[in-house]
Amino acid sequence: EGEPLQVAVKVTDYTGAALTNATVSLQLISDGNVVKSISAIHKGGGIYEASLDTAGLSGSFKALLRSSALIGGASFEKEVPIPVTIRPAWERYLPYMALGAIGIAVAVIAVLYLTKRKRVKPSG
Repeated sequence: EGEPLQVAVKVTDYTGAALTNATVSLQLISDGNVVKSISAIHKGGGIYEASLDTAGLSGSFKALLRSSALIGGASFEKEVPIPVTIRPAWERYLPYMALGAIGIAVAVIAVLYLTKRKRVKPSG
């Protein structure tokens, strides 16, 4: 949740030559519906990059990487599905939350112990 889904892909033609005129997109799909999508940016040498914001999302998705280009006057398309799991933010911070809770519990116990100790007067 909130972590961007980053993808970099090299698009080539059937001879392996880099395609610099392709259209590349990344779609996040859940239950057959497109949840989010973004167009990739050509960085040079046929390398395309996309960073899809996943804020507010968690669960299992299919990321669909789609490229299309004109080669020799004909249009070609390629789709690559990628399974993706987006975890809720609280799962990433669970160990830190547990340590914080333990620290608070220790502090409360220490305060109660010291308070009780001050109330007990030595007999003499």
